[in-house]
Amino acid sequence: GVGNVKTLEIFPNAALCVRGEQLSEYQAAYPDNEIIVQTQPGASGARNTILDTWNDCDILMMDDDVSKISAFIPRPNAKGKYDTVPLEGDRLIETLNKMFSSARNLGAYHWGVSPTSNPLFYNAKKPVSTNNFVNGSMTGYLAGIDIRFDLDLIHKEDYDFTVQAWLRYGRVLRFNAILTDAAHRSNKGG
Repeated sequence: GVGNVKTLEIFPNAALCVRGEQLSEYQAAYPDNEIIVQTQPGASGARNTILDTWNDCDILMMDDDVSKISAFIPRPNAKGKYDTVPLEGDRLIETLNKMFSSARNLGAYHWGVSPTSNPLFYNAKKPVSTNNFVNGSMTGYLAGIDIRFDLDLIHKEDYDFTVQAWLRYGRVLRFNAILTDAAHRSNKGG
């Protein structure tokens, strides 16, 4: 059956990529959303379908179980301690526009966010890195990106894609101060 697409609570107009046998169920459940049929198998195939469909656009790709996007902020008067603040509405759109702009200015066709929502792992001295893997539930791709996910990789395809992007473009950005909340440990994935 059709799963609960938590991410639509953040981006109600998001396009969805689904397997062909799921199309009519998703169209009935989400009649106001653009829904495309995945043309290649597996998670890598879904990502490649999205990249092929909208290759002339910047793409924000998210898992279906993202419930919140936040940013790390320093805790006042507590050196080295951080809180998280939700990014919503105009503030979220402004942040995403800055992320895409930064990627474009640096020639980084692929970017992502912190792989964990735990502020213990946040390093304020490195809010953006160019030499870390991009994995997780929110990734960005600049228009015209010409690499694709390896369909033979069932797991760790995001690591392989990061290496491909490094080799092709010389850098990948990871915005370490931005994080997503998703149920990675308690579900099958998005």
